[in-house]
Amino acid sequence: FESAGQPQITGKVHFLDPKSNNNYWFSTSNINDSALGTYGNSPHALCCGPAINNSDIMLNKKTRLSERFDSEFRAEFYNAWNHTQFNNPDGDFSDTTFGQILKARDPRVIQFALKILF
Repeated sequence: FESAGQPQITGKVHFLDPKSNNNYWFSTSNINDSALGTYGNSPHALCCGPAINNSDIMLNKKTRLSERFDSEFRAEFYNAWNHTQFNNPDGDFSDTTFGQILKARDPRVIQFALKILF
């Protein structure tokens, strides 16, 4: 959480699917501001976002061109299956986007490389 205090949880926290619930990671209906001068009972880990499901793949092919020259081709795929990787939800209890995931990590990235070795 961004402020010094913690919100008060009055019931069970319901985690949601951000893809189908207006980007909310958890329901904020049972989370209230704690009384002035007191700390709420919510853990700081409440604003930790969804788990990351990431696979990186690298393909490499070496080819002899002649007695003195070789070539090497590489293809690298980061987040190869292009799963949505959400950032952590907004932890500022004082604004209207509390509990909402505002950004996602980068999508799939592909890079190619060709080297000539001599």
